[in-house]
Amino acid sequence: MILFEEILEREIGLLDEVEINTSLSRKPKFGWGNSDELRKVLEVYGEEHYPMVWCVPRQDSSTDFSGIYTRDMELNLCTRETRTELLNTVRTDANYSYQKVLLPLWNSIERQFELSGSVVVLEDTLRWQLFPDYKLGEQYETKEIWDVLKIIVGVQFNNEYVPCIS
Repeated sequence: MILFEEILEREIGLLDEVEINTSLSRKPKFGWGNSDELRKVLEVYGEEHYPMVWCVPRQDSSTDFSGIYTRDMELNLCTRETRTELLNTVRTDANYSYQKVLLPLWNSIERQFELSGSVVVLEDTLRWQLFPDYKLGEQYETKEIWDVLKIIVGVQFNNEYVPCIS
């Protein structure tokens, strides 16, 4: 049995580098879990963990025992942004985090899902939200300052899926 998080880790690992700024591109990193796990991951990997795709655990469901499951997938696409003085209207400009890093990252994830067949997006409508200068309440959840794109969409996956290796 393959867990959904394992499938996501493999698929995110196959993505190309994402341009962060004019002089730096990186492959996205994947992680999953609660806030405590997120803090541990950031302590271990620090700056090298961006851009990051963070999966929030959700319940899987199935109508039979075929190995095909559905879930509301919740992904937080994160990039580091230290300039807290930026207005939100600037953060969504072409040369800043949402247009330059996070939206292209989501497009790459969708394309990878289509190519691999391991995760099928079931809904035509995405639920998404921008979290510029991300905080939890009035406090930063971590020491890092992020811009986050949260995506929630229904997906289907096969927990017995074995990719073709060529």
